[in-house]
Amino acid sequence: MANLVNLVNLFSLVNLVNLVNLVNLVNLVNLVNLVNLVNLVNLVNLVNLGNHPNVKFHYISFVIPLI
Repeated sequence: MANLVNLVNLFSLVNLVNLVNLVNLVNLVNLVNLVNLVNLVNLVNLVNLGNHPNVKFHYISFVIPLI
């Protein structure tokens, strides 16, 4: 009987570990998707900034002092 209880406990522990791993994997995927979404938004903003009429002036004013 003790062996059966231990076996059930082992299965429960394995299931708990699998559940934790699944949650971590889902969180990791969500984090990657969030990072990709942020990067996409930044890229869109960068493209919009590139179309802005004053960008050349800003680019020159910020980049030239770095040279």
